[in-house]
Amino acid sequence: MGVKRKSVDKVDDTLDKNYKIKTIEIEESISRLFNIRQYIIVPNVSWGFHGGHEMDLFIISPSKYAYEIEIKISVSDFRADFKKSHTHESKYIREFYYAMPEYIYEKVKLEIPEHAGIIICNVFRGIIYSKIIKNLK
Repeated sequence: MGVKRKSVDKVDDTLDKNYKIKTIEIEESISRLFNIRQYIIVPNVSWGFHGGHEMDLFIISPSKYAYEIEIKISVSDFRADFKKSHTHESKYIREFYYAMPEYIYEKVKLEIPEHAGIIICNVFRGIIYSKIIKNLK
């Protein structure tokens, strides 16, 4: 299974490859990637006590499948994820994805767990693109 979509988000035309994509821009781009009109998309969800499960985006498909998206905006942010008490595995989540700018992905791609899908975000000619480059099977 998995989702195969592409999202486009217009930003300032003066941006170049050195632009640091912000968390909110990734959230907005992913919302379009999963089609906010068809999917329920909720940011910053957590459940459980004392270090319970938390996620940056919780997405529910029209067929009632749940997706967890963990957004990473730096290498240290990505590596800190492995120090958490939970492992992003839950019987309630059908697919788990790390979402990050491509410049972060290039630095951490060998560290991404096998069970995780990957969504990369890029800026090209002032537009933020999000695309899934690794679907879960």
